[in-house]
Amino acid sequence: MLRCHVPDSPSQVWCAVSCGVARPYILEQFRRRVFTHYHALNHPDILGIHLLISRRAVWPGMRKDTQAWLRSCLACQTVKVHRHTRTSLQPIPTSMDCFHTVHVDLVGPLPPSRGYRYLLTCVDRTTRWGAAIPMPDRTAETTATHFLSGWASHFGVPVTIITAQGVQFESRAWGELLAFLGTVRQRTTAYHPQANGMVTVSSASEGGDAGAATARQLGGGSPYHPPDLARH
Repeated sequence: MLRCHVPDSPSQVWCAVSCGVARPYILEQFRRRVFTHYHALNHPDILGIHLLISRRAVWPGMRKDTQAWLRSCLACQTVKVHRHTRTSLQPIPTSMDCFHTVHVDLVGPLPPSRGYRYLLTCVDRTTRWGAAIPMPDRTAETTATHFLSGWASHFGVPVTIITAQGVQFESRAWGELLAFLGTVRQRTTAYHPQANGMVTVSSASEGGDAGAATARQLGGGSPYHPPDLARH
């Protein structure tokens, strides 16, 4: 510590010069004021505010003080997330029974043909057998009705259905259908289509050719099994 002259003033202050830059020693009664001045710039986190102040000033226990004052900042506590809830990956059990578990997704809107613009795609997890069921719209009631008539009536009622968290699958109509069938639904992680990748990849393959095929294959409203879907 050395006594250094203050520019444009006859006064001298104690400064730390170990880093090659004169950093004034801040008395205890002024430390909170210094913290408030720099923290008000952009509300940095503990590391940012410590670096910001320590490059310009010095006092013992600076990190401990800044951490305590940072926790008392109402704006930071309101906006910033300090605790993240994380969970481990939940594997999906694989059954050897055919049509035990079904992946379900929606495709569309597609070019209209005979009133159909959407596809309800379903893929059996065990056999990879898939179906694309044409629908005029994608409301919850339409989705539930077409799953019952286009999949369950042909291949039986599945034990488990895996879907994304779309509004159709979160609806009351879909919940009532699953309760009626006695089927358990598993949700995939939000904004993570890979979790339902089996049917998502199939849907992407269908999207390119289903529009041209709707007039020929989907006009009767029966399940359509495109070649690309069968390969997956």
